[in-house]
Amino acid sequence: MTKLDAINRLLRSVQAPDLTSLAEENLTYEQQLAKEIFEDTNLLVQSLGWWFNTLEVTLKPDINGYISIPSNYLYVDPVDPTKNYIVMNGKLYNADKQTFDFSDENEVKVEVVLLLDFEKLPVPAQEYITIKAEKEMQAKIFGSITDNSLPQRETEAYIALIKQQNKAGDYNVLNHPQIQEALRRW
Repeated sequence: MTKLDAINRLLRSVQAPDLTSLAEENLTYEQQLAKEIFEDTNLLVQSLGWWFNTLEVTLKPDINGYISIPSNYLYVDPVDPTKNYIVMNGKLYNADKQTFDFSDENEVKVEVVLLLDFEKLPVPAQEYITIKAEKEMQAKIFGSITDNSLPQRETEAYIALIKQQNKAGDYNVLNHPQIQEALRRW
């Protein structure tokens, strides 16, 4: 599904005219609202961090000792739990030392949540984002949800997304370090 397809689904749910392209100008109120709701919902859902957009990266300071954070990084957290880094003004900030200067470190390993293009998301994520946005669109335009199947479809889409998250995560309580320790005692 493309971003245009998803936005047009929102528009059709409120009987508004479809967009022919995302670059269209002179949008109707409904078309502008659909684009905004879609973008907000996409950002919100992706910012939660999923198997498809969460990874560890190594960041290196520039010649001034600063580490710039790309705008598509929604979340940044040091891999080392003893470090206290935050993002401030587009740069990594060491909250313990109260400085942006990382010149004393060659590299910093962090976990990041990326904002990906909608088209690159797995199908369950695309579907969940679209249905969630569709529900909000109806609530904004009509004051309530007129399609009674939307809450059920949203729940089903979320379950499908969580199932895929669990498959990709290979979660197993028996692999937890405390459980492993307890099993070794037996």
